[in-house]
Amino acid sequence: MDIKDIEQYIKELFPCQELKKLPEGGMSYAYEINDKIIRIPKTQYAEHGYEMENAILDYLHKNISCTKLPYIQIVRNPFFYTIHDKISGIYWNEQTYHSKDEKTRDALAEDCAVFFAQLHSSNLAQIKTELLDLHPIQKNMETYLGEYFSHSEMQAIVDFTNPLFDLDDKVLVHRDFYSDNFLLTDSYRLNGVLDFGNSGVYNYMFDFKALASWEEGMRDFFTRISARYSRITGRIIDTQTIHRIDIHNYISFLVYFVKNKNIKDEKIGAVNHLWEHANHIKEKMKRYV
Repeated sequence: MDIKDIEQYIKELFPCQELKKLPEGGMSYAYEINDKIIRIPKTQYAEHGYEMENAILDYLHKNISCTKLPYIQIVRNPFFYTIHDKISGIYWNEQTYHSKDEKTRDALAEDCAVFFAQLHSSNLAQIKTELLDLHPIQKNMETYLGEYFSHSEMQAIVDFTNPLFDLDDKVLVHRDFYSDNFLLTDSYRLNGVLDFGNSGVYNYMFDFKALASWEEGMRDFFTRISARYSRITGRIIDTQTIHRIDIHNYISFLVYFVKNKNIKDEKIGAVNHLWEHANHIKEKMKRYV
């Protein structure tokens, strides 16, 4: 179905309600209507991600007590989409965060560390989803990214990320914990966590990659969370490993978008954005290596 037909169908499901288009992601269209969030995947890969997300959330609703999680319903007829009630809250942003006092920042960091500790203690045998392996980065780069990286650049990236394949202590991770995917109360406490579509079974440090690689102003938040997480779990957060994860994830997403150049995406679908993405990876490599 064409996206215009899909939007018309949604309007007919919720007559006399305003349909609000939300910022578009690389894998789905998203809408808010009548305090519900509807997501429409752009590819079968994205559909599979939502199937996995639903299975993971089925488990987590019984085992995460520290914050709210969405209850997702999958609909397959006349097209595939997901629907869930909107979780209220405000988004984290750097300016607001730095306006808060030490006690408020510490309380939020503690909330997030407790969430990660509960998530990472999940019983993997009870989750109805397969384990995820790291993408074969060398083969993918050679197959899809020859236009964007020289042979020496690709080899440097492969050498830098290879130690990730030897990591153990694998747990269920969210893998996309950044400002658009968690919600806060007016008193700046954690109120809800969204978007488990990239979740999987990886080393626990995959959940700290987004926090550590954000803008400069995020470092204080990352430092507070990681210290509390280590205190609760006894696990160490190694910055160099997080840098390797950062590069690996950026390469994986670039491969995805190169393979799906036909996707109309507001953030990265255009060819010039693909080059910007590749150059961003090169700049990160200069800082990390």
